[in-house]
Amino acid sequence: GIAKGWAADRAVRLLEPVGPALVNIGGDLAATARADDAGWPVGLATPDGVVTLGLPVGGLATSGRDRRRWRQAGQERHHLIDPRTARPAASDILRVSVCAATAAAAEVTATALFLAGAEAARAEADREGIPAVIVTDDGRTLRAGGLRPAPARRSTAVGR
Repeated sequence: GIAKGWAADRAVRLLEPVGPALVNIGGDLAATARADDAGWPVGLATPDGVVTLGLPVGGLATSGRDRRRWRQAGQERHHLIDPRTARPAASDILRVSVCAATAAAAEVTATALFLAGAEAARAEADREGIPAVIVTDDGRTLRAGGLRPAPARRSTAVGR
């Protein structure tokens, strides 16, 4: 995950001298500022519908267990490993998307919030001002870090 974020950050830095750029490497996004100063519209699927964020500059990453998963010995497994147990993490979060100064930082933060669980993740994101969209196992969509529902047809701006 960190390598994908780093690669997106590197690619966007290489493109920046040529003009505004948005790079997507496996779901990790890195963005330069657009000429019109508007954020890049990025849609996140949630049980409540698509949440559109405006990513002005920086990165966005999603960590979750709804994509890279498999069954082993009759148990569902996924790729997010809890370093305390060296096993797939037990969390009440299905996926969490985070905006940060870089895609690599967003990747690290999204995974850390996933490991924390829904309420702790929301509290941490709110306390630290980390824009995050958290989708829980029971289908709730939690916005944290200053994100609020956007008015119809408008984006919620995030980033610096």
